[in-house]
Amino acid sequence: MDGKPDTKPDKKEPSWLDLLFSPYGRIGRGTWWIFVASRCVVFTLIVFAAFNASGYIGFLLYPIVTMYVWNMIVSEIKRWHDLDKSGWWGFFALVPLIGFFYTFYKLGFCKGTYDKNKFGYPEPNREV
Repeated sequence: MDGKPDTKPDKKEPSWLDLLFSPYGRIGRGTWWIFVASRCVVFTLIVFAAFNASGYIGFLLYPIVTMYVWNMIVSEIKRWHDLDKSGWWGFFALVPLIGFFYTFYKLGFCKGTYDKNKFGYPEPNREV
């Protein structure tokens, strides 16, 4: 070390727990689509289990559903961050009719910012 400050940005890859449950950081379109597809599968399994469950098994679904809903919220927040917008933009989806379609278009089809924005660096594996 020659006494100069380290100018390399910290672009470490997040852990899978951070990726799934932390609202901080950014995810790109590809990761967001993977989350959407996997949530469809998980939702189908939850519904199947709920209709076939009885007693204590049905009670055990509550933590799973809670984690499922939290992951939905977190992935949307991170996708808004990739677009250099606050996660509060997620509430726009609650506007009847137009909000859902606008949100789906922005999160699913619009490119995020290329380099560092106010929410951090893009995903380390993002192709240029």
